[in-house]
Amino acid sequence: MLLFILIAAGSPSCRREPIAPRPAQGAILISVDTLRPDHLGCYGYPLPTSASIDALRHEAVLFRTAIAHGPSTLVSHAAMLTSLDPPRHGASANWHHGLSSSHLTLAEALGAHGVATASFNGGGRLDPAYGLSQGFDVYESRGGRDDTLASAADTGLAWLARHRGDRFFLFLHTYEVHAPYAPTASDLAALGPPYTGSLPPVIGLDLLPEINAGRRRLRPGDLDYIRRAYDAEIRSMDRGLGRLVAGLRALGLYDRTLVVLTADHGEEFGEHGSVGTHSHTLFEELLRVPLLVKLPDSRHAGAAVQAMVRSKDAASTIVSVLGFPIPPVFEGIDLVALLEGRVPPPAIALSQMDGGGTSLRTHRWKWIRGRLYDLENDPGETRDLARVLPEREAELRRLRDRLVGRDGAPAGERVEIDEGLRERLRALGYVN
Repeated sequence: MLLFILIAAGSPSCRREPIAPRPAQGAILISVDTLRPDHLGCYGYPLPTSASIDALRHEAVLFRTAIAHGPSTLVSHAAMLTSLDPPRHGASANWHHGLSSSHLTLAEALGAHGVATASFNGGGRLDPAYGLSQGFDVYESRGGRDDTLASAADTGLAWLARHRGDRFFLFLHTYEVHAPYAPTASDLAALGPPYTGSLPPVIGLDLLPEINAGRRRLRPGDLDYIRRAYDAEIRSMDRGLGRLVAGLRALGLYDRTLVVLTADHGEEFGEHGSVGTHSHTLFEELLRVPLLVKLPDSRHAGAAVQAMVRSKDAASTIVSVLGFPIPPVFEGIDLVALLEGRVPPPAIALSQMDGGGTSLRTHRWKWIRGRLYDLENDPGETRDLARVLPEREAELRRLRDRLVGRDGAPAGERVEIDEGLRERLRALGYVN
């Protein structure tokens, strides 16, 4: 009898069509400014920096090769929230251009379907003056001591409690991991033995330029301490993520919510000369970012994707998982469709500095302003192969020229910076 049941259950006449997964009730996009993936446990880091992120990873899909579209906050977030490459969205801090109102943002696309939208962020280059607030019902920028992921999570959870019966999109952002690094003694102690060198407890925005200009030489152990101070800031931020997840569970929203955790760019720790800074190069330590996608009901929990993806793919994924058609103007792909084999991985990732320099990356090759790197055999980008492989360099150069030279892209809108915003930018090291 048991054999008959097994045969019958496996026969074509008895098979059932797979049930389509239910759309998410809501989505939360979390962007942690300046967060490197290789300093997180779920990406192989040996120090205890990211207990909450690592716990989320067990219920999420981890993307091992996620590439940001810029090494700075505005360029990268504009791409993330419009699903457009930087030459298309036109936002640039160096050019004093914000996002043009002619672009469709993720919040606008979701709002058109009746989704409630809110953002609680660290401001600075995400200040409403730069245009990233387009489409949000609520958009609050904060700074100083209030700019932590825990604070953003608490405010976001209070907003969600008022919208727990609605479709929703919540965008959270923090500069908590960004310099200056002001770690607590307990977080530092959890990461190793006490530091006995001459650097001050706070790695400030006055000290880092001195180091990078060569006016302050690092002694043995100093660079390790700077890294550890950065890691301690990650530990603090990570507790904020734990609060958010616990709050979602308490509201009964966790299983019905898409959670996307990522960063806008990384940080330098001596790989190509500089320490504790970003924005001025296009190397992997600045462009490779973490990306975890926790689907409703934790579908595909624990899966990992090696193929290269891009920050602009997040917006298309959020729209799709919420059950809406991806807007035709969005350039990104649905990452769930990639995971399930319904679309191929992206072939290229284009990134741009605020000053206009660009890089083009495939899964193996990296072109940076005329230089060529083989990431498969030289992941540290130490050997320029442009003269060795001139045809490969020329091929990627031509492709870059076609992408950057596309016509019809609206210019960003001029941003006027008042004294209040100038002070907030100065506190982040963006204004001398």
